[in-house]
Amino acid sequence: RAENAVPLDELAADTPLVPLAEALRHLPSHTVSEEDQLRLGHGQFVPAPDETAEGPLRVLSPEGLLLAIATVRGQREARLLAPEKVFSYSDAAHTGS
Repeated sequence: RAENAVPLDELAADTPLVPLAEALRHLPSHTVSEEDQLRLGHGQFVPAPDETAEGPLRVLSPEGLLLAIATVRGQREARLLAPEKVFSYSDAAHTGS
């Protein structure tokens, strides 16, 4: 939101940043397994949950990191999450250091 923004001239190294998953919280989310996390990281489709809406959604790792923005493709049992934008993290981001 605009009221939470920091002007560029006031931005400092210690300014807290909003995690991507939180910044996009207006989108529904789905958490995937570690196996599906690897598949998404390579741009592959993964099974979609039955209750997933048709619009874009946040795909989260088991740790809550935003892995991708995906859309649902297919129907019934053949519904898949198609990654539209995949995010990459360094090892430091995964370990919290």
